[in-house]
Amino acid sequence: MKKEEKRLPNQGPELTHETLAALADEHGPIFRIRIGIHTVVVISSRDIAKECFTAHDVAVSSRPKLASGKHLCYNSANFTFALYGVYRREMRKITMLQLLSDRRL
Repeated sequence: MKKEEKRLPNQGPELTHETLAALADEHGPIFRIRIGIHTVVVISSRDIAKECFTAHDVAVSSRPKLASGKHLCYNSANFTFALYGVYRREMRKITMLQLLSDRRL
């Protein structure tokens, strides 16, 4: 019988969450992987995820700079592509109050 070869993540019949769980068992509750040209941090511990989104929320709130945001949205001037900061918070607030409120919908 032929020995089964170890597959690369997400190339076989395994589901993505099962592959990430196996990698977490091997590498620990927090690790990084490269998906294409992007580096992704994978957190598989509830306590670490809670700390990231409560104590370090500003550090993980921003979005990556994408070419689409630069070319389609006037150098990321649209709040959906803007980096986290005063401009994005204010634009989001205006959008939620003026465009997406119950009164307007």
